[in-house]
Formats: sequence, structure tokens, C-alpha cells
Amino acid sequence: MAMVSGQNWLAGAIVGAMLLGSGQHAQAAFITVSASGTYTELGGNNDTAGDAFTIVNTSPAGIQIAGIAIFLPSNTLFDTVNAGSGQNPGRPYANVVAPAGGTATLNPGPTVTDGTTLIAVEFTGFDATDTFSFTIDVDDTVGGNANARRNVPGAEFAGATVAVTFSGAFLGSPQTFSGSYFADFLSEVNANVRVSGQVEVEEQAVPVPPGLLLIGLGSLALTGYSYRRRPVP
Repeated sequence: MAMVSGQNWLAGAIVGAMLLGSGQHAQAAFITVSASGTYTELGGNNDTAGDAFTIVNTSPAGIQIAGIAIFLPSNTLFDTVNAGSGQNPGRPYANVVAPAGGTATLNPGPTVTDGTTLIAVEFTGFDATDTFSFTIDVDDTVGGNANARRNVPGAEFAGATVAVTFSGAFLGSPQTFSGSYFADFLSEVNANVRVSGQVEVEEQAVPVPPGLLLIGLGSLALTGYSYRRRPVP
């Protein structure tokens, strides 16, 4: 078997180190994007104020929420007009508090159709730590009298699904992304939900500093010299 001389090994190592040092080194990273939300029955048997929804962007800085969609559980609907699909009084999409410095736009808008089971909102400027909230009436469609059908507490709202679309650029990364994640509201006094997902991104490639390259080359030279002078048995 042919043996590589110390000189050839050293030359190859130096060339390899130079090629490595002259390029850029990128690493993959996983970033968790997340949001939390709450549904609260406000009006009780009277539906005097509709019901409240709140969504908070709990993602890291640089990640925005581009949109949400809320799918009601079975046997419930949005009651947005009087003498409509639900029990009077109906309460439309209202009392909207958009993200700080951002906008919240119904899709397709401008109102939520009475009797529907889906509401979708698109955003601009829904940054990390921002909050979005609104009220709308949710009614039950089966069982009990009119008062009972007006009241949809957290335990009945459990099973509703929210889809959150995140977008943005991660700090330290040249990449942008857009992705949607789903979660169900849980059964509690109020119905709470947390949406999260992991996105793999490539961190910004960083050149190896010239000083470190010279140190590395010096170490390789010493190693190669020692290898060359090692006695052959």
C-alpha cells in the first residue's frame, strides 16, 4: 500500500484549510413559532355583548402572524343578525382591537355571514408580543331553550380549531417563510388554545475570520512537521 509522505499530507491539509476558510459556514436551526388564544362567553343567557376572542403572538422577534382562521365546533354558529340563524339578539364582528401599529381585515369581509361556522382575518404588523381581539356572538344550535342556546361556555366551545399563519424573517437568518399551524381550543372555564410549530431555517452564513484561519494553518503546519519527523518503525 502506498503511503502519503508528510510533505504531501501537510500540503493537502493546508489547501483544504484554505478552501474551508475562504468560504462561508452555515448552520441549520429550529425556531419555534407560537400563538395563544382565549374564547370567553360574555353575554350569558342574554347575549348582551357577544363573545370575546383574543389572540397573542408569542413567537420570537421578527415573526409576524399573517392570518388566523377559527372553525367552530359542531352544533354552534356565529349569530350576527337579529332574527337570523341563532337566538336573538345577534351580535356582529365588532369591538376589534388590531395589533399595535397593524391592521386586521376580515377575509373576505366586510362582515361575517350570519350562520357561518368560520371566521378568517388577515393582518399587517401583527408582531411578536402583539394582541388582537374582537367580539362576535356564538350560539348553540341544539338542545335546551332559547336562553340555553344563547350561552356557549368554554366547555361547549372546546373542540373549535384555530389555524394561524406565521410569516417573517428570523433574526440572524436571510430566509423568510410562511407556514400554518392548527390547534384545538381546550375545555376550561374559558376555552384556551396554544398553537406552536417548529420551522427549520439556515442561519446567516458567517465567513471564518482571517486571524483564525492563520492560527489554524499554523497548527496544521506544526502537526504536519511532527508527523514528517516521526520515526518509521
